[in-house]
Formats: sequence, structure tokens, C-alpha cells
Amino acid sequence: MSHPLLAELEAPDPARRVGACRACPDDPAATLLVEPLLERLRDPAASVVLAAAESLARIGRRDPAVRGLLRDRLRGRDAALRMGAALALARLEPPSPRLIPPLAEGLSSPSPELRWEAARTLVEVGRLHAEVGPLLLGLSRTAPAAPARAMAVHALRALAPDSGEVIDCLLAAAGDPEPEVRRAALAALSGLPAAADVVEPLLRALGGDPDPHCRALAAAALGARPHGAAGSARPIEEALERACSDPHPAVARAASRALGRLQR
Repeated sequence: MSHPLLAELEAPDPARRVGACRACPDDPAATLLVEPLLERLRDPAASVVLAAAESLARIGRRDPAVRGLLRDRLRGRDAALRMGAALALARLEPPSPRLIPPLAEGLSSPSPELRWEAARTLVEVGRLHAEVGPLLLGLSRTAPAAPARAMAVHALRALAPDSGEVIDCLLAAAGDPEPEVRRAALAALSGLPAAADVVEPLLRALGGDPDPHCRALAAAALGARPHGAAGSARPIEEALERACSDPHPAVARAASRALGRLQR
């Protein structure tokens, strides 16, 4: 088949490939462009993958055969293609449990953008299917790759922020050996329901975490605690006062802002 969009879908510039993906659903030959679009689901550029997934979903709303083709890709050997197909199907129909394994794999994607998209979609699936929560709890602790553990933490915070099991998971993740995971946990701890056992891990992170981003996040989380939270506020204020002299400017600024919020 000769079609001007075919060349654009293979263009060296990712922006051109994105444009071609977005143009496919409005083309009179859209159904003939489905197979080339399926190939873009494993494109090295995340923006192209997401554009292809959206366009396949748009075509699939008119052509039921697209759903079958996407489901076939879910069963393939190519992990990137499996995840891209899952992202497309999640846009096309109510997400089913069959999407869970490829989306969980997507939490380890080399692309931060695709990791976030996989996590966001897993949260959507988790609102319909209870098995997602336990899966994320397990991944937050045992996934071999730090980015996957971090994304599981972010997804858990979005899926069930008031769950005691999730709070315990976040507290455990705050002690992960990898800074990326600790940052995710400390960010998620900000604004959680008041609980005395949240304070001590935050104070430890503020006073002793070797990563300055973690110390800054701990300061912000302490400052965001609701007024009247359990436990004395004075140890928190004292820790934040000390952190105002942190050698890293971002930590000192975060501590100063947090202290100001507490003293209002």
C-alpha cells in the first residue's frame, strides 16, 4: 500500500511520527493504517506510542476489528507492544483484568512518561478490579527495578490513600535503599490522614536522609500535616528549625516554608 502517511509514520523526527499518528483516524483510509499504527505502539519515543494508542482507540470505536488486533498484541512476546496495546484498549473500552500484567510490566519501562501512563492506567483498572491493589503492594516491596517500586508507590497513593495497608507500605518504602523510591514514598506521605506513626519516619528522613530531595520532601510533608494532628507539634517545629540551616538550599527553603505553615 502506498499512502503519504506511511512515510510520515516512519519519519526520523518523532514529532512527524506523532503528527502522522494523530492524522490517521481522520484519513479516509484509516482502517488500512491500523497495522502501521500497531507498529508505532513499540516506537522508541513515548509521545509516538501514546499518540498511536489514542488513534487506535479512535479508529476502534468505528471498527470492531481493531479490538481483536489489540487483544492479539496483548498475548505477544514483545513487552513494549503488549503495554502499548493495553494503553490503547484502556482508551477504547472499560479496562479488563487482562490489561493488568502488561501495565504492571510498564512500570519498569525505560521511559518515565510511559511509566507514569502505565501507573495512571493501572489506577483506573484498580477502581474496577480489586486485584490491582495487592499487586501494587507487592511490587512496591519486591519489584527488582527501583523505578517500578517508585511507580507502584505513586499508584497506591492515588488508588487507596486512606488504606492502613497502603500507609504501612508508604512508611516501609520511605526506608527503601534507592532514593527514587524514598522520594515517591515521602511525597505520598504528604497530606495523609493525621497519624502519630507517620511523624517519626518523616523526622528521620528530614534529619538523616543522604538525599537532599528526600529531606526536602520530608520537610514539606511535615508542614502539610493537618492542624491538630496527633502528637506534639514542638518536636516537628524543632526539627524544621534545624533543617532551615541545611547545607542544601532546597532543603532549607522547604523547611522554612513548612515551619511557616505550622506556625500560622
